[in-house]
Amino acid sequence: GSGHSFVFSISPKCMVYRQTGINNNFQWTSIGADFIPNGVGMGGQINFFGLFVGADFEKGHSRGTCTTFSSPCLSSEPCFTLDSVEVWACLP
Repeated sequence: GSGHSFVFSISPKCMVYRQTGINNNFQWTSIGADFIPNGVGMGGQINFFGLFVGADFEKGHSRGTCTTFSSPCLSSEPCFTLDSVEVWACLP
């Protein structure tokens, strides 16, 4: 991740949350670790990510208020089960 990273919500209204400058915790990735979360996290810190998807793509969480993006909880509940995952690439 970089300073161009952001998180967003689409409900109840579409909002984009850009970096606050408080920290550089834009993205976290870990696979195969025993004592830290395995998956992909955006913003915040370990166990308090703005958005986190587990390595098994089954569960995740969103904790508000994320210090990196000043975003609220981005899901209807802080912990959630994923129905599907869609990945996009935006190329110049």
